[in-house]
Amino acid sequence: MLSPVGYQLRCTLAYGDIYGQIMVWLLLTFLSLATGAAIGAAGHPIAAIAVIGLILLSLSLYYYFYTTTLISHLSVDYETRPLAWSQWSHHPQRSRHPSNSQGDR
Repeated sequence: MLSPVGYQLRCTLAYGDIYGQIMVWLLLTFLSLATGAAIGAAGHPIAAIAVIGLILLSLSLYYYFYTTTLISHLSVDYETRPLAWSQWSHHPQRSRHPSNSQGDR
């Protein structure tokens, strides 16, 4: 017979699971900033502001991707342990038959 102990929250996320996401985020961020600076230096400040605005919008998507990766690597385990013999006799799920009582002898 098993007795419930509680729940255990375990994260199975490894560094390699998010390493690629971080590298892509850094690459896209620096490329977008370089593009915005180049467009701004070429005399098109409105286009440069638009490119940098796209960076700010993409940050929320990167946060969403990271969070969903983290959540998909969380596991909740139900812990149980075997009952000791002294707890077994007082457990409510144990069936009590008249043949098991001490008064029948």
